[in-house]
Amino acid sequence: MLPLVSQAMSGDCPPRISASLTRDIMNQPRFAFANINIAAKLWFGIGVLLCCSILAIGAMWLGMQQIQTRFDHFIERDQKLAESYSGMYAQGLQMGQALRNIILDPSNPKAYQNLERAKKDFSTLMGQARSVLDIEDPARKGVERIDTLFDEQAGLHQRILSAIKGGDTALARQVLRDCHKISVPFCAGEIV
Repeated sequence: MLPLVSQAMSGDCPPRISASLTRDIMNQPRFAFANINIAAKLWFGIGVLLCCSILAIGAMWLGMQQIQTRFDHFIERDQKLAESYSGMYAQGLQMGQALRNIILDPSNPKAYQNLERAKKDFSTLMGQARSVLDIEDPARKGVERIDTLFDEQAGLHQRILSAIKGGDTALARQVLRDCHKISVPFCAGEIV
């Protein structure tokens, strides 16, 4: 059929065959997009671009929502937990300083007040750390371990204070050294 088409185009065919082939070529289905006028093509292109833009904006919005949720979780949980740990550490240092001052000068009432305030603040921060953690949260074990060590240390603090009241500063110093042995696992990173 190809030679007939080329003959029809060149004019070498009889008129009856040429008209028939021309009619067949014109009636063949062509690509549908080619039959659409230019305005419809432009509107179609604009529509495709708008759909792609809407999809991109939707994906960005979902991503921003996810980031916002993660950031809120960080602020509500992780940041408060970090502040609690930092505060407990500072209050632990304050308790140690107060104990040292009590041993050096047992008649100083300010040292006893500082010790009691540091214990109270430590307990408050412990409660804050517990409040942001779920019961199933793995970090809760670390907070519970810190609380256990704090209770052990509070018992040693009582022994130090009893030794000071009894006038035995050598025993108080020995017990203070024992307090350090309890604090070492926390400092070495066993908990966090």
